[in-house]
Parts: sequence; structure tokens; C-alpha cells
Amino acid sequence: MFFGMYRMKSVRQVAVIEAVIDVGEDSPAKILWRNVGTPDAELVSLAIDERNRLRPGSPPHRFFLLGQLHETNFMKTTKGGMRPPKQYFDVEKLAPIDAADLAEKLRGKSWSNY
Repeated sequence: MFFGMYRMKSVRQVAVIEAVIDVGEDSPAKILWRNVGTPDAELVSLAIDERNRLRPGSPPHRFFLLGQLHETNFMKTTKGGMRPPKQYFDVEKLAPIDAADLAEKLRGKSWSNY
């Protein structure tokens, strides 16, 4: 439901994942997952626009359409970089009402708490 952007040993921003969409060059775009009531056509259009803006003529890509980014500081306190390249946290126990609330609840916390 939420996406955190990691940089320099900390998740610095979080946002709601509005949708995950695969966009190909010749095949129709496919919505894999959605978290908002936005019509399919609008979500697909946003993903195609982003592909055309960021990677024109590129092979198929998966796009995460994100809501507004909210600043936080959710720190990795262990040695070394992030391995594997994706890390998942169950934030359900924090009961966030939205990304802004989650950002506030994570601010100043460390990964070792999870």
C-alpha cells in the first residue's frame, strides 16, 4: 500500500502506491494492482505519459504510480548498504490512515524496531 524511498541508510520519503501498471511498446498497458478509485483509463494514461516522458521507445516497464511524497526518516542502523535491493516492512500495527500519518509514525524510528 505504501512505497518508501531509500537513500543514505534511511527511508527519506513515503507515498501511497496508487497503482502498479505494466506498459509495453506494442501491447496494451495492464493494471497489476490498484489502491485508488481512479478510473482505469486515467491510470493507464498516466503510466503511458510517464513512459513517453522518461523512457520513450523503451522496452516494457513496470510503473508505480505514487501519491504525494511525505518526508520521514526511517533509519537503517545496521552496517553496510541495503541487501537485497527491496525491503518490506509490515506497518499495519502502526495503523496509518494515509502516507502523511505513516511518515510521522516512522520519523526517527529504526529498522531494527521491525
